[in-house]
Amino acid sequence: MIRASLDGETYLYQPFIFTDNEVPLAAGREIWGYAKKLAVMGRTYGGGGSPFGEQMLFSVERPPGQRIMTVSIACERLVDPADLEDLPVLSTRLIPHAEPDHLPSVAELVRLDVEAHTHASADGTPKLWSGRASVTMDAISQVDPWHLLAPTRILDGYFGIFDFDLHHGRVVLDYLAEDG
Repeated sequence: MIRASLDGETYLYQPFIFTDNEVPLAAGREIWGYAKKLAVMGRTYGGGGSPFGEQMLFSVERPPGQRIMTVSIACERLVDPADLEDLPVLSTRLIPHAEPDHLPSVAELVRLDVEAHTHASADGTPKLWSGRASVTMDAISQVDPWHLLAPTRILDGYFGIFDFDLHHGRVVLDYLAEDG
């Protein structure tokens, strides 16, 4: 997610989400405007130690066999969920017009307030960690140019296990409205 500001309020902007199933792809894209794409995702752990060994690796392939992103994190320290800033999420809901040479049918900036519940270990410790992290956008492709979104600097990485429900959002900006 990307930190963004609108009318003096701070948000997290969701530029894209990968999924491996059409149901969340359609629901997320049509209802909230999340730019979802189908992909093959995998998570592995390596090295000794706990909770996930020396390093956790998450990979995204699109199409299968073409790795476009690799994320790694060393879960080095527990994090108190209260230490994280709880910000609303913005997404752009854009539905093209059915006919050519028309403005989109829908062009909105949608706000979603999500209440996430952190899973806890048997001793009650929240399952949320931080540590050194890296993100690489592995493939340079004109067909699927995800490499253009590669981060240039990473301050820290986080890994957590959460439950949350996505309720209806709220339109904060209608780009097609006369005063929008």
